[in-house]
Amino acid sequence: MLLSHFMNRSEPTETKHPSFLKLLIKPALKIVRSDRRRIVFSGLWASAKSAVIAGMAEETNLPFFVLTATDAQAESFYQDMVCWLNLLGRPADDAILFPSTEILPYELTSPHPDLIRQRMQALWRITGNQSKVVVSAIAAVMQRVISPAALRESMISLEAGRSPERQPQALPGLPRGLGASEERQHRTDPQFIMTRDGLIESLIGFGYSRTESVEHPGEFSVRGGIMDLFSTAGNEPLRIEWSGDRIETIRTFDPETQ
Repeated sequence: MLLSHFMNRSEPTETKHPSFLKLLIKPALKIVRSDRRRIVFSGLWASAKSAVIAGMAEETNLPFFVLTATDAQAESFYQDMVCWLNLLGRPADDAILFPSTEILPYELTSPHPDLIRQRMQALWRITGNQSKVVVSAIAAVMQRVISPAALRESMISLEAGRSPERQPQALPGLPRGLGASEERQHRTDPQFIMTRDGLIESLIGFGYSRTESVEHPGEFSVRGGIMDLFSTAGNEPLRIEWSGDRIETIRTFDPETQ
């Protein structure tokens, strides 16, 4: 597992709450703010369900977890959520889809690399409290995942001009509340600084495959002072140029053209 600073959230735009959406969620907001533990909605069809969740997430700033019966329903609900968030002027990544691996128990096949990437991105953002709404299906939540502690321990920060660094506690960066002196101590503490060979060993330990060329998430290659790396949580592969154990440059590249 490896995450990098290339994974950035999009910037929200000005909020514009449609009047009809306010009318739709007004009764629900009254119930939620009364601190009732159990709320049952009925009579909501199609996109009205995602509209209510989007509106309530916007108004209350509470986290929401949406569970559907199938992966197809989860995908459909998530796409509706993105549309409503755009209408509200919110970034699309206020919602995250956590898909299943689409692998049956005891089925001797591997999940598609895109599914692995989506799941790792979702876990990373959930652990860092970066999404207001998580959408998933029953099959997805029934499958075992890495623990939050193990996910934090597997975090490695890559930054041009520095050596790779382990992140000891928080995602996506340093623990919240650290002062400037503590941040400097983290930046210089030898136990968190990694060499290039140490990074390679860690990638292999995380289950990455060392290949001649990088095409899929979970692969990396090394050619002299250049490392190509496709993070299981990244959308694009990275090309890292080294000077000894120090990273000189990081850029994305097209796996089709290398």
